[in-house]
Amino acid sequence: YGLAPTFQGRHLYALVISDNVAVEEDEPSFLLVAAHHCREIVTPVIALDTIDRLLTGYATNPAIRAAVDGHEIWIAPIWNPDGYNHVFTTDNLWRKNRRVFAGGVGVDQNRNYSQGWNAPCAGSTSVGSETYKGPSAASEAETRTMTTWSETERFAKVIDYHSYGRE
Repeated sequence: YGLAPTFQGRHLYALVISDNVAVEEDEPSFLLVAAHHCREIVTPVIALDTIDRLLTGYATNPAIRAAVDGHEIWIAPIWNPDGYNHVFTTDNLWRKNRRVFAGGVGVDQNRNYSQGWNAPCAGSTSVGSETYKGPSAASEAETRTMTTWSETERFAKVIDYHSYGRE
């Protein structure tokens, strides 16, 4: 989309699974996104497993074939690449992205979207908080990319995988 990369210069990737990926068909788009919170390291595994199941099951499973033939299925395995890298190199409990502010580091991307920005449960206004919602709605490159992408694709259904503890 020609939008800015993440704070540390990474781009966001997704793939589409469809019977005609090169053709813009009039069928519903579905999104599976993982790792908004980078310490939830099982969520990209679930996304990658979904890719594998759809691709390997297409030829033999009628339900999978019908799902793929009737939809554009978009999968974004890691939506917080800066934080995800930080989890594996520095701090395995890190949650937010890696944008640097005067008073701390990171924005909870899940709370940075415009929808619900002013709601009572919208997140913290303190940079040091794990639920810091950012300096303004959609202030983060990841959020702006998701918003632009969603407006283009108009996803009919979205699954945003999260995990907690052993769940």
